[in-house]
Amino acid sequence: MTTTTGIGGVGSTNAIQTAPSSVQGTASDTAFDELLAEIVDEMMLQDTVSLASSIGQGGDGSDGMDGTDGSSSSSSLLGSDAQSLSFSSIAPLLSMLPNYSGTAGAATDTATATSPGLETASPDGVEALVASAASKYNLPSSLLNAVIQQESGFEPDAVSSAGAIGLMQLMPSTAESLGIDNPLDPAQNINGGAKYLSQLLKEFDGSVPLALAAYNAGPNAVKSYGGVPPYSETQQYVQNILAMSGLTDTSTI
Repeated sequence: MTTTTGIGGVGSTNAIQTAPSSVQGTASDTAFDELLAEIVDEMMLQDTVSLASSIGQGGDGSDGMDGTDGSSSSSSLLGSDAQSLSFSSIAPLLSMLPNYSGTAGAATDTATATSPGLETASPDGVEALVASAASKYNLPSSLLNAVIQQESGFEPDAVSSAGAIGLMQLMPSTAESLGIDNPLDPAQNINGGAKYLSQLLKEFDGSVPLALAAYNAGPNAVKSYGGVPPYSETQQYVQNILAMSGLTDTSTI
């Protein structure tokens, strides 16, 4: 189906369609010009009032000027004062336009919606999930928080180029082995990541640095080198988390 471009945007169903006759097109153009002029007049009026208010409130003999170069403290017609003329304030005028749907420009007055199916956990929500997982697996909350910060920056929908998913960046195979159905769910992901870190701590006799190195580079790499592998990324990873969590190179749990 062929779409057209108009007020509603490229390919939008809100776009103005081709008028059936030249007479109808002329009438639409005239209506648009008149309404546009009315909108501009209203914006100019508001800016004039704002300027008068700015001068009147100076009270210091400065005539509304700032600094020594005589630059005006009032914004221009298209400055911040004019921007306060919101979409909602001119909607009644725009509603008279042909085929106006009431949606164009509305995004300036509304917040961006979150993606359906994924509830982004608030900092408070993450804190509660971390506290629950830390208690369940006998881990310091500071350690889990540091791992989350290093791994995903507290972004529940983070996905790395390697395919690691979620707050603690679990690989799909690891998530599956931990019984996680949806690794993008913050509660499941944090619980699974804490469980995995707890398993690694037991495997490496409670050594936090070795468990962190295994979390980053894999248990086999740690075993092969008999310690933190000589990978600059892994070594930096371990040091960052130890510093953020307040732990040391000899910390054990």
